[in-house]
Amino acid sequence: MDNNESRNAILARVASLYFNQNKTQQEISDITGIARSMVSHMIMEARERGVVEIKVHYPWTSKHMEKELSARFGLEAARVMVMDAATHNDLLVGLGEVFAEYFDEILHDNMIIGISWGSAIQHMINALKPRKMSGVEIVQLIGATGLESNLSDGPLLAQLLTNRLNATCQYLHAPLVVDTKSARDSLLEEKSIKDTLNRASQADVALVGIGSIHPDLYSLKIAGYVTEKERQRLQDAGVVGDFCGHHFDINGSIVDIDINDRVISIGMPALRKIHKIVAVAGDVRKGDAILGALRGKFVHVLATDYTTAQYLLDHS
Repeated sequence: MDNNESRNAILARVASLYFNQNKTQQEISDITGIARSMVSHMIMEARERGVVEIKVHYPWTSKHMEKELSARFGLEAARVMVMDAATHNDLLVGLGEVFAEYFDEILHDNMIIGISWGSAIQHMINALKPRKMSGVEIVQLIGATGLESNLSDGPLLAQLLTNRLNATCQYLHAPLVVDTKSARDSLLEEKSIKDTLNRASQADVALVGIGSIHPDLYSLKIAGYVTEKERQRLQDAGVVGDFCGHHFDINGSIVDIDINDRVISIGMPALRKIHKIVAVAGDVRKGDAILGALRGKFVHVLATDYTTAQYLLDHS
């Protein structure tokens, strides 16, 4: 191996640890023995030279199903994954890859990208090839659960995408849910939070997940903000899912419930002003939640799986 090949191999190793495994620069230094000051330079060099190995095999998509979904729900575009997913995580990984293929098509310099949270969005970012773009800005749309080990949380996703695109980032330094409406209203007047949410409303594209209140999938319950008893009350009130933390029914109407008044995120009126909202959500257990989001016209582009797409068409 000549010196150039050896250099490329080292760059690929560093880039893989940083972009694919989400290791910090200090962790990369500890793993490889490369000085911390050199790691940063090597990441920049790898990005600029494209010396990074990301093995992504996009699952087949169903063009027929995509056209039918778009026509039925007035979508700008749809992506429907056709693959066998042995586990729920396999499904999320595949959806992330399909989502990345679409997102790669619409990326351009000087873009403002709003980002919420969700595991499929995390996998989408992992599937994107790192690049050096000009003037791209990432803005958080929703507060944080505070689970620092959860890579699908808002600020961590924003950081991952910022690293991927060599972008700048505006973080929403706020919790996801607070105790009272008055506390929420006070926080929304705090300058950094207000400025971030105002900037979020100017996004060219919003990357969002569609949340379900299914007991196995409800993110706010998993994060500890909602008990099973409270989740049951939401279900009894007609709630099927949430979009940037705001809960809606099967018809897409926002439900008048307490938790909607305690969420720190971009408001639905502001979110609707973003002309391209790209949502990724799969698993037929989320079928009603996705259906409600489509009926409420919250989504312009949807990435989902074949079984869920068929459910949406059968129940539309």
